[in-house]
Amino acid sequence: MAELTPSRDAKVATVVAAFLGVTGVAAAGPGIRPADGTIAYVSYPFGKPTISLVNGDGTDPRRLLRGERPAWSPDGKRIAFESVGSGAPEIYVVNADGSHKQRLTRNDDWDGQPAWSPNGRMIAFVSGRDDVDGNVYVMNADGGEQRRLTSVDNRAEYGPSWSPDGRRILFSGLPGKSGQIHVVSVDGKSERQLTPARCHQHSCRSDGDPVWSPDGERIAFVSNRDGNLEIYVMNADGSSQRRLTRNDRAVDYEPVWSPDGRKIAFVRLHDRNYELHVMNADASDERRLTWNPGFDGDPSWSPDGTRIAYVGKAGRTHDELYVMNADGSGQMRLTLHAGASGPVWRPTG
Repeated sequence: MAELTPSRDAKVATVVAAFLGVTGVAAAGPGIRPADGTIAYVSYPFGKPTISLVNGDGTDPRRLLRGERPAWSPDGKRIAFESVGSGAPEIYVVNADGSHKQRLTRNDDWDGQPAWSPNGRMIAFVSGRDDVDGNVYVMNADGGEQRRLTSVDNRAEYGPSWSPDGRRILFSGLPGKSGQIHVVSVDGKSERQLTPARCHQHSCRSDGDPVWSPDGERIAFVSNRDGNLEIYVMNADGSSQRRLTRNDRAVDYEPVWSPDGRKIAFVRLHDRNYELHVMNADASDERRLTWNPGFDGDPSWSPDGTRIAYVGKAGRTHDELYVMNADGSGQMRLTLHAGASGPVWRPTG
């Protein structure tokens, strides 16, 4: 992994930021243009998960508030997140500048994994309420009209993911149980299983990590159906399921579509080493982007598709936030001792 040395002024800014409880390395790398985007991520000052922000070139690092799993509203003005107060995790929303924090759920059990609808009017989430450990719910963006969408028999473990037209929500369940991919209509009247369940002796086929293509016509997902965890794709109705990656000695997971739908970034685990790869959506032109003897994962495309934010770790260092060009060039570390995770680029609105 290429790592750039920050300038003297950047080092001073980093020390000041660290004193204030935020972290960042303000250094411009080769091929990285000035910031035109903001990245939300989770840092861990004093071991507490905290929603933090930093520009795409490492400038203006700031810490918002305690919480994790940040999700930007489509207009980029608000962030939904989950946080633990005195009890179980609940869902909150806050303005991008940290003002007007609002609690949306109040439940004795846990609520988490918030996801905004494409029009920003609703938020889908997963909850353990109603004596069911994991079902998909929706609510208005102000927390009103909370209702369950999924049936009791299909536990939601991964997701939810809105279709680009805002009419359907993807989710997948627990491996070995309901570890298949489902889609449910926003009114809850139609729920369909897209990948079939199959168990043999003591093992079960598992499909998960579903994510819509930007045009809503395809779904990328992860499956162990051929004996090894690989990236697959299918049509939105579940037809034409086919395998994209083929590496029997590695594990491929965490597919993420580029904004134009032409490429898919993903993580490959091989010989205890996690690296980022990218390929065309038809599986052609697969390329390795990172070369770090450690961990590189959590890829997130910038809204214009020219850069990828990710988390990297080498040796015994902390997980740090990095950014690179979409071809793997210009790799640059944005944080210092942050314990970063889950980067998400701010939408352009």
